[in-house]
Amino acid sequence: SEVRKIKRLRQFRSTRAAVPPIYSFDSKYGIVVTKFYPQSSERVLNQEKTFLLIRVIKELTGVTIDDAWGDNLKADHSKPASRKLIFVDLGY
Repeated sequence: SEVRKIKRLRQFRSTRAAVPPIYSFDSKYGIVVTKFYPQSSERVLNQEKTFLLIRVIKELTGVTIDDAWGDNLKADHSKPASRKLIFVDLGY
C-alpha cells in the first residue's frame, strides 16, 4: 500500500525529506490525509528530482555527482522502449 511505501522510504536518509507526513489513513477506502503541497512548475520539479537522484546515488554508492545538469545528462534513444538516462559528465 501507499502508506507502507512511505514508511519504507522514511528509513533512508536520502529519501526521508521527499515523503509527506501521514496524519491519518483509511486502508479500507484508500484515503491518506497528509500535508497540502501546492502545484510546482515543471522546472522546479525537474530540479528537485535531480537533487533526489544525486542524494540516492550518494547514499547507495558513496559517489558524489556534482554536475548532473543540462548538457551533462543525456538519454539513450537507440531503443525507444528502453530509454536510459546517461551521465556524460560526472564532475571532478
